[in-house]
Amino acid sequence: MTLQQHKDILQHNNINSSTSLRQPSIQNSDQYLQDFRIDQKNGGTVVAPNIVGSIIAGDVYVVSTQVSHFSSINNNETLQSVKNKIKTRMMKDSERILEGSAQQSVSLNKIYTQLFIINDESDPINREHEIWQIETTNDLNTSAQTIINYNEILKPPLDENRTMKIVLTKGIAGIGKTVTVQKFVYDWASGKANQDLEFVFLLPFRELNLVEGKKSLFDLLCDFYPEFKDARSISDWICDRKVLFILDGLDEYKNELSFQTSILSDPAKKDTLDVLLANLLRGKLLPSAHLWITSRPVAAEQLPSEIFRQGYVTQIRGFIDEQKDEYFTRQFEDPDLTQKVICHLRSHKSLWILCHIPLFCWISSVVLKTIIKSQNKDSEMPSNQTEMYIHYLLIQTELSHNKYQGKNVSQEDALRQHKELIKKLAALAYWKLKEQNAIFSKEDLRKYYITPDEAFRYPGIITYVSECKSGYNRTKLFSFVHISVQEFFAALFVFHEFLSGNQDSLGLTKAKMGQNSNLSDFLKKFKCKTYRLKGSGFTEKHCDILVPLLTSPNSHLTHLDLSHNSLGLSALKQLSRAFCDPKCQIQMLNLSHNDLHSQDMELIKNVLSGSNVNLKILDLSDNQLEDEGVKIISAGLQSANCHLEVLKLSGCHIKEGVLKLLSSLKASLRELDLQYNDLGNIMEKKVSLRKYKLPSLRIYTGGVCSHQPGLYQYAVTLTFDPQTANEYLYLNENNTVAVRKREKQQLPANDERFDKCNQVLCCQPLSGRCFFTVDVIGAGVHIGVACKGIKRKGANDTVCLGRNKMSWCLCCSKNVCVAHDKKTESLTKPLQTESTRKLGVFLDQEAASIFFYRMNPEPELLYMFDADFPEDQELYAAFSIQEPDSSVCLRQASL
Repeated sequence: MTLQQHKDILQHNNINSSTSLRQPSIQNSDQYLQDFRIDQKNGGTVVAPNIVGSIIAGDVYVVSTQVSHFSSINNNETLQSVKNKIKTRMMKDSERILEGSAQQSVSLNKIYTQLFIINDESDPINREHEIWQIETTNDLNTSAQTIINYNEILKPPLDENRTMKIVLTKGIAGIGKTVTVQKFVYDWASGKANQDLEFVFLLPFRELNLVEGKKSLFDLLCDFYPEFKDARSISDWICDRKVLFILDGLDEYKNELSFQTSILSDPAKKDTLDVLLANLLRGKLLPSAHLWITSRPVAAEQLPSEIFRQGYVTQIRGFIDEQKDEYFTRQFEDPDLTQKVICHLRSHKSLWILCHIPLFCWISSVVLKTIIKSQNKDSEMPSNQTEMYIHYLLIQTELSHNKYQGKNVSQEDALRQHKELIKKLAALAYWKLKEQNAIFSKEDLRKYYITPDEAFRYPGIITYVSECKSGYNRTKLFSFVHISVQEFFAALFVFHEFLSGNQDSLGLTKAKMGQNSNLSDFLKKFKCKTYRLKGSGFTEKHCDILVPLLTSPNSHLTHLDLSHNSLGLSALKQLSRAFCDPKCQIQMLNLSHNDLHSQDMELIKNVLSGSNVNLKILDLSDNQLEDEGVKIISAGLQSANCHLEVLKLSGCHIKEGVLKLLSSLKASLRELDLQYNDLGNIMEKKVSLRKYKLPSLRIYTGGVCSHQPGLYQYAVTLTFDPQTANEYLYLNENNTVAVRKREKQQLPANDERFDKCNQVLCCQPLSGRCFFTVDVIGAGVHIGVACKGIKRKGANDTVCLGRNKMSWCLCCSKNVCVAHDKKTESLTKPLQTESTRKLGVFLDQEAASIFFYRMNPEPELLYMFDADFPEDQELYAAFSIQEPDSSVCLRQASL
């Protein structure tokens, strides 16, 4: 408005300039605005929010002063220009969604499915694990709930004509809070909804974490919205107009909000971020502004109830069943594929419940689509969350390898080649979870020896969640695609450390598990059916981790393999109590090769006779049970509570005690393994009798037996085969010593000899269970097992030990490793530092396993192979000696 217009208004209201107004002299009115001050005189009154429409009564003075040129028309033009720029950028930033993968964004409008949002002011804080909370909400009557459209989040359901000052939206991780905010922002920026809002300011807490020092609200907005830096009237725009602040992800804020801070009402005054946020939420700072906060439920508890006097609380419950169907229909163009996916998920209640979470729907669609399209009969469809995530990890690893290595390999091969990176990601997941931190920076990645490039190669596992483009050095922030994926990787880390003997550093004792710690939950959450801890070094100190898993109310664990360990009496006591717990679901238990003795069988007897025990299969093979131990077990078998179906006692040094055992058998038993026991003729009559009474019972006997304990009872005598020895290998001492020489010897050519590789096989084939020991001198020595069909001519991968599918070996070089089919794995346990290294190899052909031991002097497990032995191939001990003057000596394995 021009100065002349002000003058006209004053004259129109019959104000006498000569008596009641002192009119200033004004020049160049087109270049200056006038700043008016109206003073009372002689009891006059003034009501003047603006010059236009002001009410002036009595005698007053009007004083005007010149201010710099900045017309109101230009002011409005600048406001609209800035607003348009902000809308354009926000629309561009929100029009696509990173659905699980930072490299596979899709149109938000195409994929967005309306979520179930309800008014939920009275909902109590649920301190169960969030995944378990979904099961509670699954049974709610959705028809009785008041559903809120995301674009009407500021309008209470009972009074749509009123706009709320503050709204809190709660929801578990991955339920769709941030995506809902993104859709709200997109619709506002594109002009589709909420156009009564002059500005919408999105301030994610994950980016607010990067704010340092003191700032005013104006400074903060300029950092996040640099378009404002050309606008000198930002304070007036915010104060006088309807604006909305969206504070997304309160649970990600690294500080705890304190509402005991000092009062701040000036948006231009600098203070710490905590003070700014507290006063914004309390309505002290910009009292006319509207606020929308999103948070996971527990973090929302820090917000005082009084701030919602002019607001209300909502909750996102995720997808209801109809929305799940809609989501998968949008995902797949093939109706048949859509139907198969939905049918499979509906047939497994736990998976269908988890599909309340949109991100879990996406993971499920990736996994099930891959499995169904592969038509791999050996690939089982996942039936629970852990199986789903295992498949997902395999798929993402294969995709990453094939894309960045340029070579297609199987999922298993890709997993082996990326094992080290997966271990690093698992460590990151665990320690960040322990800090209750789901967001991390490049520096956090580097602490775990992960480069940003490596992280980006796992877009379906790690995603970058934001980049602060408005300041703060353009910091990129990363996270796992969902908190449950981080928990899954954290569980992998725990079990890896557990198997490596590093569990003491994890801090998982009950004393260290606080109420708010996610660590006390995530180990119990995964619904594994099988835990395979074979050769893991399990002892008493690991029971604090395993026992809670066995006795968890949510446990689905039915198969437990603890073979090839040294449990000890204390560990067995703790485990036996767990097996008798009503919540324990164990049906198959393998305790073979655990150095158990007859006195330990009292605990096994208690398990067999327990009233709440579900045990069906028990393997106690290769323990020092002897007759006394078998008699104790027999008492447990006679219990009315015992429903054992399979009992394996091979290699347990049983003799006459078998008679007591056979007399105790019940009709439920269908298989009894007594191989590798010195039974002589004891069995003949009794076996016939038991088969007559229990026609379905299969009793296995036979196998070479020995009075040596443990592995030594399977000791075999071996000699090197001169027909296979390379010409650089010299055989001595009746072919029990092989030495690598620098000079080549003249040997007759034959088809069996290794002509280029310095290798040799033994004469005697290996079958059943075999154990042999060797002394290794020098470096570059490989010991192992090979099929007879391994190639002999040349020096390519089909010949070299560990470089093909026909051989498995331990490499005794500077860096100790194992190898099979061109895949190597470094070992953490060193060999002896002495010049002579004593090593042992145990083959269990029936179990398809090869074990390598360090003899110190008792066998200490170094590594175990699960081998896929060809059915038509004999197996032989095999050796490669690469370095001159190195040697291998075959020893008789005995105590």
